[in-house]
Amino acid sequence: MSGKRVKTQLQGFNGPFFPWGVLKLNQMFRSRFISVGADLAMAAEKVPGFIGARGGIETDDSYEWFAGLEFCSTRADRHEKMLILFPWRLMIAERRVLGRSVAVYTTPGFPPEEVVGKLSELKSEIKKLPGRFL
Repeated sequence: MSGKRVKTQLQGFNGPFFPWGVLKLNQMFRSRFISVGADLAMAAEKVPGFIGARGGIETDDSYEWFAGLEFCSTRADRHEKMLILFPWRLMIAERRVLGRSVAVYTTPGFPPEEVVGKLSELKSEIKKLPGRFL
């Protein structure tokens, strides 16, 4: 069940999408100590277009995600949004696994190149966080 890609809808958004970069985020999130969504928000604050961190996001399969990071398009003529949702981690036989994959959701028209760019920048910023991240 580790990192399974679950196709579940989120009201008002297209997706889920699992573009290049999500696999690496899965690996980073599973292997590093991230105790609260605030750790993710601290990294996301450095990514252009970051709006905020959200908890309590529920998809149509009644799954409540650990944390969500919301971004807007950084192009002046765009108003679309993107969410990166992080699943809960589970302990199975003393191993930390993800119940499902990190997932990306966007409002219609969000530029695909921005999705890839924001994922890449977020990974870089997570690596820079002190102490808990390698």
